[in-house]
Amino acid sequence: MIGRLAEIVGAEHVLTSPELVAPYVTDWSRRFTGPCLAVVRPASTKEVAEVMSACASRGVSILPQGGNTGLVGGGVPAAHPGPLGPPVIVSLRRRAAISPVDELSG
Repeated sequence: MIGRLAEIVGAEHVLTSPELVAPYVTDWSRRFTGPCLAVVRPASTKEVAEVMSACASRGVSILPQGGNTGLVGGGVPAAHPGPLGPPVIVSLRRRAAISPVDELSG
């Protein structure tokens, strides 16, 4: 799984070491924390879609994460993973640019 994710986003954007994943698995308040299989940082919509497809085809759960600034633990993995095991955190930090909105088309 890790190898496939690295093929999609580049090895430097698949984090697995405890030191590197620590900011992603603990919420802003430091009250909630849980394990993850990896943190993946896609740079494009295409990469997000490929990561989602790779995880789905292997039965791996995902946890989408924006800025991880929430106060209720919803952006970090559960302390006790369910039957699918620890999730892959899909960090959207590299997708910080907001696309223009066409207000006329809706």
